[in-house]
Amino acid sequence: MGIKIPRKKEENATFVKKYAPPERLLTSLGISVTCKEQRRLLDLYKTAVASYCAAVNDTAVTRGRLTIDDFDRLLARTKDAEHIVDRAREALDKHKAEHGCYTSPNP
Repeated sequence: MGIKIPRKKEENATFVKKYAPPERLLTSLGISVTCKEQRRLLDLYKTAVASYCAAVNDTAVTRGRLTIDDFDRLLARTKDAEHIVDRAREALDKHKAEHGCYTSPNP
């Protein structure tokens, strides 16, 4: 059955909290994110990933049931979401490199 990807915007926050790495993984290892800007960028990244997952799911679920034009629009939306994920990850990586803030062990 797998993970149910949220279809509604309001479900994204719950989805992100439940499934989105790397913060959940870091927390389980006893590591916290202390920089506010890093936290903000990480939240943006997680939201972008959740949106991308929803777009991929929509594309997969509706494949074969749409007109070619509608499928092409959905596929373009998925590619746009992937681009946003890439940009969000680049911003997070750039901030960490410039600011020198990485994760730190919980006290």
